[in-house]
Amino acid sequence: MRANFLQILESQSCINGRYVNLRRIGHAGGDGSFSILCSAEELSTGKRVALKFFDPTQSQDAYRVACFERESQVMKSLSGQEHVLQLVDEANDFIYSITDANTGLPFQFRFRFFATELAQSSVFDSLYQGKLGSALKSLDVFRSICKGLRRIHANRICDRDLKPANCLMLDKKLVKISDFGTAKSLDGTIASPQTNYSIPVGDIRYNAPELLCGLDGGATFQYEADMYSLGAILYELFAMAPLGSVLQNSINTLVTSFMIIANQDKRRVFDGIISTMHSQVTLPNIWNSVHPDRVPSCIVERLNQLYKSLTCWDYRKRLTSWESVFNQLSIINIRLRKDIELRRNLEYRKSLRLKRRSNTPTLRAQA
Repeated sequence: MRANFLQILESQSCINGRYVNLRRIGHAGGDGSFSILCSAEELSTGKRVALKFFDPTQSQDAYRVACFERESQVMKSLSGQEHVLQLVDEANDFIYSITDANTGLPFQFRFRFFATELAQSSVFDSLYQGKLGSALKSLDVFRSICKGLRRIHANRICDRDLKPANCLMLDKKLVKISDFGTAKSLDGTIASPQTNYSIPVGDIRYNAPELLCGLDGGATFQYEADMYSLGAILYELFAMAPLGSVLQNSINTLVTSFMIIANQDKRRVFDGIISTMHSQVTLPNIWNSVHPDRVPSCIVERLNQLYKSLTCWDYRKRLTSWESVFNQLSIINIRLRKDIELRRNLEYRKSLRLKRRSNTPTLRAQA
């Protein structure tokens, strides 16, 4: 069914009189749980954009539909924000008409879509394809993600699905946060879905413990969950492994324990369990996974400290100060650049010594 829908889209000469030359993004039109991605040319500007369609081949439950409808509203509210993917066109209907081959009767399909900036890749793909390269590049990417998330929080919005696959690279230097289907407006300007969903929002490999346990309904859990995801991204950028995969056993135990607890007791029990986990379940150290040549020793300890302060099990002790985050990043950046400069100087001196040796004439022994 998904393949048929992609063929329908790519066969259209024009979508709503505005978009032409549709091409699927990736073999399956992206990897979204309820969306299909295509690139298209915008007639008025000639620029390539991304079209995000609600996937008609997936479940049409009210929660998924509400998430898709809300995403373009969230993006509209974040218009002009630095390091946040920008909306090109709000949600629209694309009507596809077809005639039944047996009855000869016409009928229509209604497809919902919106348009955004077009990215070249995601941070996830770039990381595992080796395109981020140096530790300095990974650090620059992380700083851009921090800038984007700070803008999102400044607009009273929680992302709740922050991960490397949702951080897009529009070129080699420009990184933007995308995918706001499960984002939450804290000031109520954008309504949250009224229906409940049976599984936690976001990706279990990057979700904070409180989100995994479904305790994000009240005002207590706000930006802390996003900071946890931010720390998980920092870990993965340098350790080359999802933090949630490393902590899978602890996470599964935590989530399973909440399946049998009455709703009215969950918050009290959660605070007790998470406090115990904070003191007894140690987060992995970055240096246990990092190859020595990938990250200089001069910054590994500080990277480790920053990621752990962001991914603290207990949301009440988690780092949430942007001033502190950027101050620590500045210190790490300065140390890294000094180390790079020192290494270059050592290499330069080494090359000079080798050059001098090669230019020294060989003394012949006299008879």
